[in-house]
Amino acid sequence: MRSLIFLRNEQLVRDFLTTGAFDALERQGAAFVGEGTPPADGPLATREGYAGSIEPPSRERALDYVEVRELLLTSLRFKSRTVRVKLAQRPPLARTVVKLGAMPGRRHLRVARLMRRTGLRPEVTEAIRRAAPDLVVTPSGGAHASEFDFLRSAKALGIPSLALTYNWDNLSSKSAFFTRPDYLGVIGRQSAEHAHSIHGFPEDRVEVLGSPYIDPHFRHRPGSTESPFPFRYVLFAGCYQPFDELAPLERLDRAVDEHGLDLKIVYLPHPRRLPRRRPDLVDEEHLRNVLIHPRVRAGYLAASGSDGKGPGLADRMLPIEAYPALLEHAEHVVCPLSTMMVEAAILGKRVLVIAYHDGLHNTSPGVAIDYLHFEGVDDVELFEVCRDERALGETFAALVRERTRPSPPPKAQMDRWIYHDERHFSERLEAFVERIAAERSPARAASVPAPN
Repeated sequence: MRSLIFLRNEQLVRDFLTTGAFDALERQGAAFVGEGTPPADGPLATREGYAGSIEPPSRERALDYVEVRELLLTSLRFKSRTVRVKLAQRPPLARTVVKLGAMPGRRHLRVARLMRRTGLRPEVTEAIRRAAPDLVVTPSGGAHASEFDFLRSAKALGIPSLALTYNWDNLSSKSAFFTRPDYLGVIGRQSAEHAHSIHGFPEDRVEVLGSPYIDPHFRHRPGSTESPFPFRYVLFAGCYQPFDELAPLERLDRAVDEHGLDLKIVYLPHPRRLPRRRPDLVDEEHLRNVLIHPRVRAGYLAASGSDGKGPGLADRMLPIEAYPALLEHAEHVVCPLSTMMVEAAILGKRVLVIAYHDGLHNTSPGVAIDYLHFEGVDDVELFEVCRDERALGETFAALVRERTRPSPPPKAQMDRWIYHDERHFSERLEAFVERIAAERSPARAASVPAPN
């Protein structure tokens, strides 16, 4: 089954292409399409199956899609607690307006009008026609216009589509399918539940695949890496959602001195940070025990004050292969609610989970801790959930002094969020695509294994 795979940015290229997620599909002649101008010497443009790139959508088109997604997400508020929590953070008037707009009838008319106005993108339809695939595949966070364009054009051309939701919160907080993919690949068992209960996907159209860039963590051999730093350190992994990260770093910087802790705090900002209401730029000259990870320092400083989505994304990302050593040799990890807390736990690291409100942002950890996909974080032994900002320094110091070596969480607990098994991600994806092919061609069905 020949696939056309759309990869819209450098992060998806890193997380999927460079990890070998599509190796099996490439052996079957997969073609790749990007967005914008990928680096000429990069892993996408140099691929044998690279079929060119499309331009980013116009601002007007992207805004129309934002409106459609907001209407559909609001209509899902009775099925997703995350949507209700986010909605509750809006001013009363804005909340009332969006609820009225999402009412049946009114919502259907508005969505239909916007779909007619946007129509199919000719360049996307033409890219699919040229590749003549049997399947259109797109990693999808459920929020980007071009992903929807590929799903719409595939549907119009009668070609089945597969969306790969690559994060644990995609289906409970971001995704709203006005053109539904025919099949869905999800990161964990919880996401599969959300696909069924929130979006109404039939069980046989959803497959739990895991995460291509987190998969290697489960096979990591302790002691197989060298520390990236010549000193003891705690890793502070920043988050995508708006949160004042400078304030906790200042608290932790003071705690190192007050408790006489012989270590540094390595700050790894999220590569695609949403804008903050107040600048939280980390100045290493004023934080004597904090350093920005050297690999991303220049990109982080250059992006300061921007929306975090401009040029230079590659300079704000660590290579995938750098994470196991970074996590393995950290004393522990501090994380304001992101998948990094799960990644650290996989490698047996204690995680100080920041879950308090910063008083600035309506999606900061004190609010986000009530999101649907964070159910169960208190049940993970390796997570120390801090809901009081005043307790952060003491809790941090206590974890540094802890000398026990905890074990990674049991497989069943991790599978809820991020599935894994003995196979490579590409093999799990290949098996799912084979089942799709069998469904489309009954003659092949006898040779294809049943779903897990």
